[in-house]
Amino acid sequence: MTMHHLTLRGRTYCVRFIIPKDRWFDVGKATGSTTGRRRDIVRTLGTQCRFEALRRRDAAISAICNHLNQVLQEADMEPLGSGWIPQWSSDASNGEPPLATTNKACIRPSSADAIMTKTPERRALERWQRQEEPECLGVLLTRWHRELDGQVTNELLDRHRLSLRYLGEFLLGQGAGDPMAHVLSLRLSDVTKREVSGFREWMIQTKGIQPLTAGFRLSCLKSFWDWSSDAGLMDGPNPWQGAARGLKRRAEKTLKPNGEKRPFTEAELLALLSADPQTNRNGKWGPAIHDTFRLGLLTGARQNELASLTVARVIQSERPDVLWGIRVTADVGKTKSAIRQIPLHPIARAIVERRLKALPHGIGQDALLFPECVPGGRDEKHGHYLSKRFATFRQAILGKDSPTDFHSTRRCFATFMATALANGVSECSELVRDHLIGHKPMALGSNTYAAKDLGWDLYSRAVLGMIEKGIPEEVREAI
Repeated sequence: MTMHHLTLRGRTYCVRFIIPKDRWFDVGKATGSTTGRRRDIVRTLGTQCRFEALRRRDAAISAICNHLNQVLQEADMEPLGSGWIPQWSSDASNGEPPLATTNKACIRPSSADAIMTKTPERRALERWQRQEEPECLGVLLTRWHRELDGQVTNELLDRHRLSLRYLGEFLLGQGAGDPMAHVLSLRLSDVTKREVSGFREWMIQTKGIQPLTAGFRLSCLKSFWDWSSDAGLMDGPNPWQGAARGLKRRAEKTLKPNGEKRPFTEAELLALLSADPQTNRNGKWGPAIHDTFRLGLLTGARQNELASLTVARVIQSERPDVLWGIRVTADVGKTKSAIRQIPLHPIARAIVERRLKALPHGIGQDALLFPECVPGGRDEKHGHYLSKRFATFRQAILGKDSPTDFHSTRRCFATFMATALANGVSECSELVRDHLIGHKPMALGSNTYAAKDLGWDLYSRAVLGMIEKGIPEEVREAI
């Protein structure tokens, strides 16, 4: 694509109007140049996007030319241009302009023209004429997110945008302007390896972002550039490759004592189970916190999986020797492995039965067992507000420095399963544990060759054995 009359000043495109050599001194004198002559005039186009600069170029050149002609006329000098008007111009003749005679030699493309139609520059020019800007990050981000729609959460898409905003803030430096608008106007080639390295240190040292979080920001940007490379929009290497190297080890060295998330201890479980959530500024959330916390310990289910439980997802049985259960479906499961069925110990069944009886008579199968858990957040998850209210309750009992959260109930479930296995409950194997908590087994034989469903009877025996041999007696009584 032709770049005549365009130049860069920093990252901003400018138009360069070249003055004819025989008029250097005239223009210099008319414009008051200190050297007495002027070879060119450079004016900003106010954009960092090459395609937008190409669109603005002709209008800018025309404005500069008109201004110079006005200045020259005021100085009693001839305007720029020879004054020649072609015969076919409407200004030269009021009649119909003569048409060129048809000549095969005139319309036959030359070999150079034929080659030009196949070059990337020619294809880029055609895209520009269709008013497309495939190299601007704003257009590419929209295309990328359109492909990711439905595959990842809206929260993750927001994190991608935040990572780009940080990059724009770094590139702008002390300059004024909108960081997001700035970065979205850039091209892929505008971000070099040197700037990537500087951005990493800027996040950690200037912005004060923790190494693990900085690594996630870098990973988001690397994924964006990887997608662009796979789409054929970038020929060179990915500048973000290896940008997060060493940050995980750096984070481990700076990790605060007891900073890593862990299961609840026996003392913490007793404190939480004996406290009344409704007395800790949680109001209507008290019963939901009370029930979901216990179900989390007894089932290993995630918080949103419990908060979004409906009547249809409760597996009921008329036989006394068959356990009830809950079903996690694809619309609430975090991963493919999260789609599963979990048996309910009689203690957990009592909580679910009480919730079912509390629902209005004749309500549909889509009714929530926890109607107080209204959806919230970017992805409208039922566990959004419950997570915040449980955090308030937990911090009031254990303190703000406790390295635990609701996910610690799943850590406790895995610990209970391991303890029961050590105490002789053979059903509480690692494979059964992974199936119950909704994780993909790590071993090749388990995740590739073993059956995906080992049967309700085996899972039921594992849950019963875990409660009996894996949970401390005082905790079991408190539940």
